[in-house]
Amino acid sequence: MLDMYRATFKAQFLRILIAVITISVIFSVCDQKTTLAAPAVNKQLNYQAKLLNASNIPVSNASYSVKFSIYDAATGGNRLWTAAGTTVAPSAVSVTVENGLFTVQLGDTDAGQNALSIDWFQSELYLGITVGSDSEMTPRKRLTGVPYAFVAETLQGQYASSSVTSGGTLFNLRQQNTDAALSDRTALYISTSGTSDAYDYLIKGSNSAEVFTVSRTGNVTTTGNLASNGNIILGNAAADTLTVNAGVQSNFNPFTNNSFSLGSAIYSWGSIFASSTVHAGGVTSTGNVNPFANNNYDLGAFDKAWRNIYASSTIYVQTDVIVGGQSVCLEDGTNCQAAGGIADLNWTYTASTDLARNTTSTTDIVIGG
Repeated sequence: MLDMYRATFKAQFLRILIAVITISVIFSVCDQKTTLAAPAVNKQLNYQAKLLNASNIPVSNASYSVKFSIYDAATGGNRLWTAAGTTVAPSAVSVTVENGLFTVQLGDTDAGQNALSIDWFQSELYLGITVGSDSEMTPRKRLTGVPYAFVAETLQGQYASSSVTSGGTLFNLRQQNTDAALSDRTALYISTSGTSDAYDYLIKGSNSAEVFTVSRTGNVTTTGNLASNGNIILGNAAADTLTVNAGVQSNFNPFTNNSFSLGSAIYSWGSIFASSTVHAGGVTSTGNVNPFANNNYDLGAFDKAWRNIYASSTIYVQTDVIVGGQSVCLEDGTNCQAAGGIADLNWTYTASTDLARNTTSTTDIVIGG
């Protein structure tokens, strides 16, 4: 119907604000707060044009059916958005023309249009227009930004996605007030409304592989070293636990001498292994004290002897007991004189009668000195 019109559109202005800001910061969130957002951006494009016929005369005042589409190329390419219908089968919207002029808000969902759900972070975007049953007008109109929109590519001159030379800083956040805050104040606050402990994160850091994460519950993981030059507090209740899967590559010393315990009366360690000396000011045991292997280790040494040994019951010895340099006769007969074993004194011991008698008549018996 509109083939008679070789319409020419002269856009008076088209404003696009493109702002994409990505921030990666290491933070641990202790509580959740409500952050007041800036007023929402009206995600519509105001498009004004003049519709002329083949004689360059404004068309009659009426409503016309027009298809609006956005592409990623000047010709061909992919249709990224259309005002109505689908990108595969776009449909027209009605525009009211008066004195040849019309204005339309592209992306006006209140008027039944599709929302402008486009990734604006790209430089090649083109608007295609089709009036009535005509073919799409050529050339397509490239979408460009107004001068103030250029600063939206940065945040105060800092690029969210860029490269930085050695010694430079890609992104800075500064809280420059020098007064003392009277309530919570932070340079950056990060929150998430996600509910998955497995897949919702506050922070993820990567250098082509994931190296650092902070989960929605505040769990922190790192594939590198976690260094602190100050105090570290782990847990705030007895029910909190510390799991160490790695080896300890340093001395493990208490903060002050003789003030802290390793374990307690109700929380004791299962086993303690030492390849060298264990120094203790005192050792108290409520159970058996056994060597790791039978008959391999000494309790004390010849030049490192215990002073006293107290026992309220039996002391078992498998070999010799030496007192004052002499072996002690044991109950099983070890180190005891056998029958006739005191011949140097001319005495004979008879086990059956448990008597010792002299073997010669010349042996003197002295009683009482």
